[in-house]
Amino acid sequence: ALGVAAAAPELAAPLMLSPNAPALPHLRPKPSEAELAARFGAITTVVMDVDGVLTDGYVITLPAGMGYARRMQIKDGYALQHAVKCGYRLCVISGGRPDGVRERLLGLGLSDEHIFTQVPYKLGVFEDYVARHGIGLAEVAYIGDDMPDYEIMARVGLAIAPADAADDIRALAHYVCALGAGAGCVREVLERLMKAQGRWYGGECFRW
Repeated sequence: ALGVAAAAPELAAPLMLSPNAPALPHLRPKPSEAELAARFGAITTVVMDVDGVLTDGYVITLPAGMGYARRMQIKDGYALQHAVKCGYRLCVISGGRPDGVRERLLGLGLSDEHIFTQVPYKLGVFEDYVARHGIGLAEVAYIGDDMPDYEIMARVGLAIAPADAADDIRALAHYVCALGAGAGCVREVLERLMKAQGRWYGGECFRW
C-alpha cells in the first residue's frame, strides 16, 4: 500500500554558477510512473506559489494606488476548495503583493495562517511552516515556477512545475504539468493527487 514516499532520486552532477554560489543540481532524473505514484500517494500538504502558478504570470498595471490585476483559472479554484473540504493542507507562499489574492484564497477555504505574501526569501518561511505544523518533507508537494522556489523544491517529496516554468525549475521537478501557469496546472496536480488517494469522487465533488 502507498503511504511512504519513495527515496529521492540521486541528483545529477551539480552546476557551479559562480565561485561563491552554492552547488545547484541542474538536472534531476524524472521518476518512473511507479515512483511518481508513490510520491503522490504520500502527500498530505500542497504548497504553491501564486504568480506563475495560480496566475498566468502577467500583471496588469493599474493607476497609482490601485495595485495590480491578475488572472486566475476557475478550474484551479474548484480544485482548491475541493481539496480543502477533503482535508488536505494547502499553503501559499508568494513574493508578490497580496492585491486581491488573499481574498480569493480565503473565499476558496484556505485559512489565513496558511497564506504568506510579500515573502522575500521563501525557504525560511517554508521551514518554519512545516516545523510548526509537524509536517514531514516527504508529505509535501510544492508547485513552483522560478528560482525563488528552487531551494524548497530541492527538499520536498514531490516537486512540481507548470509546463511553462523556468528551465531550471522544470529540470528539478519530479513532475512537469501538461498545463501551464494560470491555465489549470493546479487543478491538474490536485486532481491527480486526490484520484491517486481515492478522494476525488464523492458527494462533495458535485458542489462548491
